[in-house]
Amino acid sequence: MILESLNRGDGQNAAAIPRIELLPCRYVTRWPGSRNGILSGTIGLATTAQWVRLYLTDQTAGFQESMKNTVQGRLHSFRVEGFYPGDSEELRRFLGLTDWERLLCRITDTQDRTRVIGSRDSGLELDYDSVIEAEMGGRRGTRMAFAGEMAIGSALYFW
Repeated sequence: MILESLNRGDGQNAAAIPRIELLPCRYVTRWPGSRNGILSGTIGLATTAQWVRLYLTDQTAGFQESMKNTVQGRLHSFRVEGFYPGDSEELRRFLGLTDWERLLCRITDTQDRTRVIGSRDSGLELDYDSVIEAEMGGRRGTRMAFAGEMAIGSALYFW
């Protein structure tokens, strides 16, 4: 099926991302097939696997995917951003666990559509910086960015 138009006047272009979740790729036990950018089954996870949900506000969440053609084929670049307010033992434990880990990312938008970035064999890496802004009412916490380049694009996931 070919789209008649890419113009969406039906309110389905909401900008908010209410949920971003992460999981180390090593917890994936089974990866479903995909067709036309849609996963065709359930992602199998180890029994100890647990998705970690990022804290988000409209000003702190972001997702970007871009694609470019290279000599070796298509290359998809990803960047997912979130913010954790303050500091905690839980945050420090998460940052320690994700050192040198590749992460699978699951993003749910305001239309309740979920897309998955990564696979059993490839995922995103974490970069972060802690910040305490000088002005009153400024942010205090940790900005996190999950980024990577892969041969596959993100896929819609109905779980």
